[in-house]
Amino acid sequence: MKYFNFFICLFIVSACATAPNIPTQTARAPASGGAFSGISDGLAAGLYKGPIALPTGDLNRAAAKLYLPLQYDQKASWPLVVLLHGFSGTAETEDAYLTTRFRVSTRGFILLTPEGTPTPNGIRGAKGEDLGGKQFWNAPDVCCDFGGTGVDDVGYLTKLIDSVALQYKVDKNRIYLFGHSNGGFMVNYLACEIGDRLAGVANLAGGSSKEAASCKNQSPISYLQIHAIDDPTIAYGDDPKYAGAKATVEQWVKRNGCTGAANPNGRKDYVLLVPAKDTTLQTWANCQKNTRVSLWTIQPHKSENHNPHVPLFNINFTGDVLDFLLNQKKTD
Repeated sequence: MKYFNFFICLFIVSACATAPNIPTQTARAPASGGAFSGISDGLAAGLYKGPIALPTGDLNRAAAKLYLPLQYDQKASWPLVVLLHGFSGTAETEDAYLTTRFRVSTRGFILLTPEGTPTPNGIRGAKGEDLGGKQFWNAPDVCCDFGGTGVDDVGYLTKLIDSVALQYKVDKNRIYLFGHSNGGFMVNYLACEIGDRLAGVANLAGGSSKEAASCKNQSPISYLQIHAIDDPTIAYGDDPKYAGAKATVEQWVKRNGCTGAANPNGRKDYVLLVPAKDTTLQTWANCQKNTRVSLWTIQPHKSENHNPHVPLFNINFTGDVLDFLLNQKKTD
């Protein structure tokens, strides 16, 4: 299993679609079924319960999937992690890329992997590429409803979380969001709308709206941003259209009422194709309601197969992100 992440990442990156302008992202590998699903399901036998398909009614999107820990029962309440894929990705490819489903039993949480909406046919990107059919999340005014559908993803995701909480034993003080790229923009937007229901948010290679003050819900929430300095798709620094990684973290430091400078937390080795300890960690810990804000900065590196927007992570990365989230609990 040592190189299982490496195999998955190589498979997905080889299938990635190039994203236009702001959008991202991970792959358009098999959305469901196919050889890869068979391989991953076979390797994962006995590691979780599921997938359990959650119908979406007449919405123009595929069913969301739910994964339960092997030890799940109704006697205890369980944390819920919602994973949001990036532009042109799917729940299947994002989950495989980050290996989240394989960790539900070891860390004891419920995993929800919903699907975005397909971009309408005939929509072209900034370079003239066909975006038709590529899935997206609508974080209004930022990313990535290029077809102008106006789809209400806040409403959809909120109802989906409510539905899971009704059918399964969810700890309502431990609901978390984890998004990648366009999914990262979406988790920030969702946190602006229903922040008082969330305990923690993690954003990989995504940004947020520049208008943080317009958030409907300003409740403090623990927040983690993971971003490569040389990300060519979503900026680590300044961008005229959206808040990049640094500006997004500054918004959260202010929102959470954090005081003082960030505490350095050393360096970690997370990225397979970047040598040595590639990621610098820092945390603002003196924040309201026992929240914290963390920034994990992946150092610049150039090599033939390294994509700073979709890094090939080692087996420790996702576990550490989940540990950050699961250690947070919403307080009244």
